[in-house]
Amino acid sequence: MLKRVPVHTEGEGLILSSEYGHVTVPEIVPTEIRSTKAQGILLLVRLRARIAHRFSQLQGLSGQDWRQAEAVLACLSYSICSTSLTLANKAVFSAATFRYVWAPLCIQSAVAALILICYLYARGLPALSTRLLRDMFAPCSLFTLYIYSNALALRSVSIPVLSVVKSLAPAGVAIFEALIFGDRMPVLSFVAMALILVGNAVTRIHDIEFNAQGYSWAFANVVLNIAYYVSLRLCLSDNFGALEKTLHSNILAVAFTFPAAALSGELDTFSQDFADTDTGFKFVFCISCMVAVGIGTSVFWAISTSSASTLSFVGAANKFVVVFLGALLFGASVSFAGWVGIIIALVAGVLFAAAKSVAPGMKRKEAVVHTPSTENEKTEGELNGVL
Repeated sequence: MLKRVPVHTEGEGLILSSEYGHVTVPEIVPTEIRSTKAQGILLLVRLRARIAHRFSQLQGLSGQDWRQAEAVLACLSYSICSTSLTLANKAVFSAATFRYVWAPLCIQSAVAALILICYLYARGLPALSTRLLRDMFAPCSLFTLYIYSNALALRSVSIPVLSVVKSLAPAGVAIFEALIFGDRMPVLSFVAMALILVGNAVTRIHDIEFNAQGYSWAFANVVLNIAYYVSLRLCLSDNFGALEKTLHSNILAVAFTFPAAALSGELDTFSQDFADTDTGFKFVFCISCMVAVGIGTSVFWAISTSSASTLSFVGAANKFVVVFLGALLFGASVSFAGWVGIIIALVAGVLFAAAKSVAPGMKRKEAVVHTPSTENEKTEGELNGVL
């Protein structure tokens, strides 16, 4: 409903009243509001009122309800970013006419770092911390090797098969924790690990597109993933926020990948070869750079709003989506028996994550832990964030 009302002493204006509240529009429409321009203005006013109303509803949530909603949004953000980055990287690194690895990884990290620096600067927050750079040096060096091996594995191994091989990483970490740090595991974890091994064996035997080099990089990726987790557990401090950790991680990644790209000769020809690619490839590459910002941030955000075990479970369940979309978009010559092995491994991954989340009594032995227990739980989630 519209009516004319006085606005200050300088003239008249319009006020829009509805169930969403009211918005005052001073001196922007003529007396007879029938022109197309006026109707467009009124449409924008109604939209603004509706958005303000919905935002006020969110503000009205109780503290507990808001935390639950934020946790759901964080896990959903991680799921979307993880799936998008896997599919985008598959398209980038498996392209037959674009055989680059270090240069794309360097550009992804550089774009992510630049966006985060601008954002933190705009908010007046400190951008760099020498302490955090020092703490993350070892983890990021291992993570750089991890993403490099992942890129090479994506070239010759299908997404469904690679997801199965990667399911070995959480099991390997659990074994390492039990042997070195004295952590305990529930019986269901052993059952899940046995199923993971069975799933991998069945998938390997019946893999129609078996590629020895691809499998070698995939297994190297698993080993580096485990090493990355260990370095996080031993080195990473919990005194910094999610955005700061993501920023410093990407800065160090640039410091590692740029010299590698230069020494390998990729920088000499990358610009010309990238310019020769089609528009679709350029679009996917840009998407991968943007999502690289979201994946790291969403991992830390999800851990801070829920728990590492929740993120672990979401990551395991998300593999079903990744496998389905990967097979649909890129194709996968997998036999029926191969699909059986893939499903066994994926289900086992979910069981393994569930076993750790429902076993609160299986605590770590504090005497052998070198970092606070809360940080150790977070690094578990960070591990699942990169699987």
